[in-house]
Amino acid sequence: AGDGAKAQQISKEGALALFSRGYADSGAEMAMQLVEVYSSQDVSLDYETSIAAIIEIDRAMAGSTLPDGEPPVVERVRFLKAALSWSADVNEIGAYTLGDPRIHALLGASSWAAGDDVDVGVKHQVLGEVPDELAAALMNSGCGALKRDGLACRAVLQFLAVENLRDAVSFLATFRSLVETDSRYTLFSALIIETCQHDAAAEFQELTQTWAGLIERDPANKTAIRIVGQKFFGIQPPQDMMSAMLSMLAPPASS
Repeated sequence: AGDGAKAQQISKEGALALFSRGYADSGAEMAMQLVEVYSSQDVSLDYETSIAAIIEIDRAMAGSTLPDGEPPVVERVRFLKAALSWSADVNEIGAYTLGDPRIHALLGASSWAAGDDVDVGVKHQVLGEVPDELAAALMNSGCGALKRDGLACRAVLQFLAVENLRDAVSFLATFRSLVETDSRYTLFSALIIETCQHDAAAEFQELTQTWAGLIERDPANKTAIRIVGQKFFGIQPPQDMMSAMLSMLAPPASS
């Protein structure tokens, strides 16, 4: 146990020291070593120790630069993916089997910064439970209004798919306050939320039929709406949808 704690301390302090001295590339490698130590020793999730160390290292990495003067955005995403994978593996029996929300939130922000596919940022900020940050990120994404509002609809459905009605409501309220007018996507999102708030299964099924054209424009929404139906109303999806439902929210590979 003593050797394990020492290895964690050496990796953490080494990474922080390297970042502070301007060696971001070497610091990133040392940060990955910390996650490897966590994984090999089955280190548990603890917000005052293991998670706090991940957050501290991520903050230091985000403020550092590579030899070419650029921020280590790719290295940061790689580190957070590895940390997320560890948090999901070690927490298989816990409340967050898809990975720790704080790490998801950091990975979502870093994915936007890295210029990754916007779908990635949306997914991780949903699972990171940061609805206001996600609304702001979408507004600053540079996407056209139609794509932006479509992603907002996807975010609402993904919040609901993990039974996070609170953040679905908060996100949509914030997003609607930032856009000039409602679109079909935001109106549909509001109606879906209302059915979930009032346990209105019949109205939910009617909505999914009436708005089928909008839902089917985005395969992710088609999958998410099936999950929402199952979680809130006990509507069982076809068997061939199950694998798609499970993979939609799965943690990313850490490689």
